[in-house]
Amino acid sequence: MASVGGYYRNTHVSQYDGSKYEHQNCAPASAANGLAAVSGGHTTRTGGQVRALLPRGQETNPNTPGWSIPDVDHAMAKLNVGFLNRSGQGWGAVRLAHSQGYYIVLSGDSDRFSNRTCSGKFEGAHTIGVHPATAGTKWWIDDPICGLGRWEEEAVLKAYARKLAGSVWFGVFTRKVPKA
Repeated sequence: MASVGGYYRNTHVSQYDGSKYEHQNCAPASAANGLAAVSGGHTTRTGGQVRALLPRGQETNPNTPGWSIPDVDHAMAKLNVGFLNRSGQGWGAVRLAHSQGYYIVLSGDSDRFSNRTCSGKFEGAHTIGVHPATAGTKWWIDDPICGLGRWEEEAVLKAYARKLAGSVWFGVFTRKVPKA
């Protein structure tokens, strides 16, 4: 079993899977990463497969290219996978969920990421997966524009989230990531 920080490490899902909306699938791919993580790798999907769960007309705002956290919530409900939209609860709620072992889907403004990382390839509203693994002040993330998961400083993640919404837009899977 692959592990990171004492937890099961899912095989990273990139949003670039050849599907119709791959350039807009950061939230569906982040949900796919979370689904794989909390199931210990037993349930896997691509970002395109997750996106297909929610018809365009049922999205929070079908006129925008990407998905919102409520869209992830609706898609996970179609798979009977527990997911809670905790948007508006602030960074403290993100830290608590992370410390308790939950996989987080977190929206933010990716211009906070260094251009020296794969995450720096894009600037704008974006959604990533945040795994509960830690190494000092770094958290393991699944940024779907990257080819692999990677470490990021908690302070950068906080700045990323708070730049888009001071109250922070995020959701958590209700099942914890299994310990390795």
